[in-house]
Amino acid sequence: MEPGLNLRLLAGAAATAALSAARRVWDILSRARAALDVRAGRRQRGFILVETVVAIGIVGAATLATLGFISTAATAAALNSRQTTAVWLATSQAEYISQAAYVTTPGQYEAVSAPGDFAVTNTTAPYPDGNSAIQTVTITVWYQDSEVLTTEIVKVDR
Repeated sequence: MEPGLNLRLLAGAAATAALSAARRVWDILSRARAALDVRAGRRQRGFILVETVVAIGIVGAATLATLGFISTAATAAALNSRQTTAVWLATSQAEYISQAAYVTTPGQYEAVSAPGDFAVTNTTAPYPDGNSAIQTVTITVWYQDSEVLTTEIVKVDR
């Protein structure tokens, strides 16, 4: 299922829950008003100002809650999309490096092309055991000059 559809489904569920809560409060207020009218010996028709203000407040609160939920869900979806793209780019870079000719340390392998505001960098360092035929490669994925993901792989000169 696509992320936009999930967001619409979640927003619809939140709006339905908010309206259901507003209906329950409205029913309680209506029953209380009817009980007061019976005790007073009269039957009143129409709405009074207090009921209208309460109803507007309930609908307004439900709307604000739904909008806040939608904003949070949209932010989470964007972050998830960035992280998924970063993992894909880091995996692509690691695959490229595993097939590339060995670069002497210190050095860099050619970076894979990245979409939009993403960038991929890599650096090599000697492997801790001192063997010059093994190196550690650090792959970093950036989005708009902000680091999203860093991972390390080991490259062997064969």
